[in-house]
Amino acid sequence: MFLDSLRSIKDDLSRSIFYWLTFVMTSMFIFLFFNLSYSDMVGVHFINSQNNMSTFITVMVITICMIVIFFANDFFVKKKAKDLAVRLVCGSTYLQIAKYLLYQTGILLFIAIPVGIACAIGLIPFVNMFLVHYLHSQEVITIQASAIYSTILILSIVIIWCTILNLGYSFRNSIKTLLTDDKMIPS
Repeated sequence: MFLDSLRSIKDDLSRSIFYWLTFVMTSMFIFLFFNLSYSDMVGVHFINSQNNMSTFITVMVITICMIVIFFANDFFVKKKAKDLAVRLVCGSTYLQIAKYLLYQTGILLFIAIPVGIACAIGLIPFVNMFLVHYLHSQEVITIQASAIYSTILILSIVIIWCTILNLGYSFRNSIKTLLTDDKMIPS
């Protein structure tokens, strides 16, 4: 199943790269945002929060990033409809289909998160330059370990949720609709 997932990524490389870039950009943005929000200048605290505006904005940004990943996942899975239909005809169960899609998403995610975090670390000096020169701030952003953990946690939750959506997508659509793209039920 894992090797089939790798082969499918290679066979559909352009869509896989688009999906991977979505993960890279989202993980980069979330990591930068968490470093900014966890800094002393902003001071977001999710545990024992006083319901302040910065915590609300952080939750909104995370929600927007999750929605972007959901749309990219929907695009990625719908373009694999014929492949999923062939697997169902050959006797795969819906759980095996979800596992197959999870492997593909997991492979792309495990490559994208470190790349996104590395890009974000490379962007931190530019963000600090922006803060100092344009916003006249005395504070600078430093790399926070909690931002790495939060980024990985949020993206892992999104992947688990996307897997559940993928399973529902393959379960609700019959083999015929997956093969012909006629009146597919959206995920």
